[in-house]
Amino acid sequence: MTSVYHVYFKNRLSRGQRALIISVLSIAFLVAGLLVMRQVQITFQGSKYPRYKDIKELVSYSKPAVKNTDHGFDVKHNFAFVVLGCEALTAKRYPVFTRPWAVQAPGVVYINTDQKPSRDILSKDGVGVVAMDKEPSPHRRFVFMALDLYDREPDSDWYVLADDDCLLFMPNLLALVDALDPMVPHFIGGSSENSKAMNRHGRMAFGGGGAVLSAAAMKMFAKNGLQCIVDHETYPGGDEKLAACVFDQGVPFTHHPGFHQADFRGDPRGFYEGVVSRAPFISMHHIGAFSPVYPGRSIEEGVADLFAAAIIFGPDSFKRSVGTVLVDDTPRTVMATTGYRLRVYTEAVMLDRFNDVERTFDAWHSFVFTKTGWLTEHRLRAPDSDKTFADYIWEGASKPAEYRLREGSVGVHGTTRARVEHNACGRPVCSVTVTGKQLLVKIDQTVPSL
Repeated sequence: MTSVYHVYFKNRLSRGQRALIISVLSIAFLVAGLLVMRQVQITFQGSKYPRYKDIKELVSYSKPAVKNTDHGFDVKHNFAFVVLGCEALTAKRYPVFTRPWAVQAPGVVYINTDQKPSRDILSKDGVGVVAMDKEPSPHRRFVFMALDLYDREPDSDWYVLADDDCLLFMPNLLALVDALDPMVPHFIGGSSENSKAMNRHGRMAFGGGGAVLSAAAMKMFAKNGLQCIVDHETYPGGDEKLAACVFDQGVPFTHHPGFHQADFRGDPRGFYEGVVSRAPFISMHHIGAFSPVYPGRSIEEGVADLFAAAIIFGPDSFKRSVGTVLVDDTPRTVMATTGYRLRVYTEAVMLDRFNDVERTFDAWHSFVFTKTGWLTEHRLRAPDSDKTFADYIWEGASKPAEYRLREGSVGVHGTTRARVEHNACGRPVCSVTVTGKQLLVKIDQTVPSL
């Protein structure tokens, strides 16, 4: 059998062309190796690591945040937020991922960056800026920004840390801490859903998806913060360093399934319907790495609709209901996910299949010979064929009960729209009727929600 090399390279390319390709690939691998070594040098500097006596030594530029008092939430605690960013991406990421929740945040919000911003896009929202251009490593800066936040806002009850491509959903976040005492040490967040990341880093608050510390926990952490960075400088990630420093002080970690690190790529449908639907979502990281949340809409439009769903439906956002009902005398299984999608199968299917997560998404990095991790706590199943169901997408804030047939999907008896009566929150779907071009889906309100 003729080899691939022989057919595609030796026969089709001259010796000079082959040499050029090999040279280019060699240079590319060399550059990649140097970049990796550079990152390793930044992360593991050993005795060259600069020792700071005060967190203020790192700050090259700062602009104070303005406390948001026009947030509309009934809160009894004081909050301080900080976002890990970088100057190169602030103009791109802030308007899409940070601003939608920052303008709702009941407290002060800071962006911690590696350089003084070249243009001011934050002041109009009252967001503060702290630049640490003396610190080349974003991993150490993640810990330094926590110490800096405490130094600036020592009277806050709760401190929230996140990456600049993370969405925070205020209603659910505030509901989480409302019943907790900030004078008790709390370290809250979500572990990665990716099995390889969990095996590598362990159970902790993966910082990209958000970490929450109570006033008591932050005070204990800050006692030894700068020295702690030295003690744990060989830990690769900033969130891992932070967790080690917090654990050193005896503060326990509380895992909450509403924080999503989302170390995956591709079509998010199975992840949202199978994982996010199980608890009120508080954060969503890496949303820019997924395909658009709502098919046919841009990432910006999808993020806006996600926030709209969180406001309109509160803790019922993305909650899922499933049931098998008669549609024009035909048994069909229906899955409704509030503020997201409605799926009507062409026939009745076994309901236990919905205990598993539909694998519509890919691992974080998908190479030819390896997949870097799948789900940690959920079983996966093969994705359903598009030919086995009709798919209706949430219309958005203007029509909160309406779902429109996805382009390319075949509607039930030609229906192009669907309307869901009552929110899906773990109660079963009890009936579906067809009226003209619209499906009317009802959720059984007599059954206690899960």
